[in-house]
Amino acid sequence: MIAVMIGALCGAFNGIVITRLGSTGEISWLVTLATMSMFAGVTLTITKANPYYNLPGGFVWIGSYNIGGVLPLMIVITIIFALLLWYMFRFTSLGRQILAVGANQRAAALSGINVQNVLLIEHILSAVIAACAGILFSTRLGSIHSDIGVDWMLFSFAAPIIGGARMEGGRVNIIGAFLGGLLLTMVTNIVVHLQVNVYIVEFLKGVIILLAVGLDRIRGIREEHRERMERARI
Repeated sequence: MIAVMIGALCGAFNGIVITRLGSTGEISWLVTLATMSMFAGVTLTITKANPYYNLPGGFVWIGSYNIGGVLPLMIVITIIFALLLWYMFRFTSLGRQILAVGANQRAAALSGINVQNVLLIEHILSAVIAACAGILFSTRLGSIHSDIGVDWMLFSFAAPIIGGARMEGGRVNIIGAFLGGLLLTMVTNIVVHLQVNVYIVEFLKGVIILLAVGLDRIRGIREEHRERMERARI
């Protein structure tokens, strides 16, 4: 719980800085990169980059237990997280406000949405999910390393884009993002099991991310074309 609370504080810090500096996409990106480096520096300073082993059995159990000997508990927890997010975006006011702010902040503000509060909440929510992911991954490894998640950032963009989310904001597909993450994980594991050169693996990761960005752009062009056709009919 302390780890999740620290994650929430880090997310709140991100949200406050971003809202104070202008709340644009470019500022969000740059602030996130800056704070990622800051938080990593704090973590490495505290841990001295030393891994932690001999974790409590109840903690490691979460990542190693298989329900019925077949279904990993980790998958069940991930599905629960996905369903909660799906419900939030589909049926709650907060979820719709987040999508509205992501699509067009000015229009959202004119609609009566407190844009700064929504941005703060969504960064806290994102950080809490990231903290939970780090905890769950540690239970899977059976140890805690200070560099866990360093190479996840680009894949965290690729998975939802492959699943149908828009980089410009305004639309999200939680189930698609879940399946996109599953696909990326499967591709990575298959390549590793085939004992492909580690440098080729990094190359393939970059290719996958570029394909995801290209797919997002194709979707954007199609939507723009459909909107033009609808306006022309009106």
